[in-house]
Amino acid sequence: MKRKKCCIDHSKNSISEREKHIISGQLGREPESALEIVRRCSAGFPQLLLVHPFRGKNVFPTIYWLSCPELNDRISRLEDRGLLAELTRREKDDGLFGRRMAAAHKDYARRRRKLMCEDDWERVKALSDDALKTLKHSGVAGIRTSSGLKCLHAHFAHFLAGGENPAGEKTAARLNRPWLCRRCCSLDGSLC
Repeated sequence: MKRKKCCIDHSKNSISEREKHIISGQLGREPESALEIVRRCSAGFPQLLLVHPFRGKNVFPTIYWLSCPELNDRISRLEDRGLLAELTRREKDDGLFGRRMAAAHKDYARRRRKLMCEDDWERVKALSDDALKTLKHSGVAGIRTSSGLKCLHAHFAHFLAGGENPAGEKTAARLNRPWLCRRCCSLDGSLC
């Protein structure tokens, strides 16, 4: 497989300074490795980010981040109520669900590899074999096996980004959408 010599200019992305300010407020930190806003909420605020998997000497196996605080809180409540454990059991007990999850992990790894270029791979290789394996082969949320669930936020984000992720799909079904959230309105001074 021939890799592109230079595929992404890490110093540039499609996120404006205003959007970076909003995302910083949503996340509580700077969105340093964010490349683009994949999806926005109904009020126009960033909801889902695409994040580069490697920057400097840091490995970020999770390439889709939910920036929306409302979604993050709702999914955390679903995890607290046992949805992650329920879906983990289902993956083990339901052959079709398990095969679909394995395919989702492979798709996620493929999407991550597409973000990397030859220079990135060389730097990762120099860093460690473990980092190289993680970026090449790990699944959703950096899981290192072809089965298992680690974080509903990551599975839902993959689903929201167009991935066929059955755990993300089940999470979406439990969110009771649509809703109108105004939590981000104060982040940019708008009145929504």
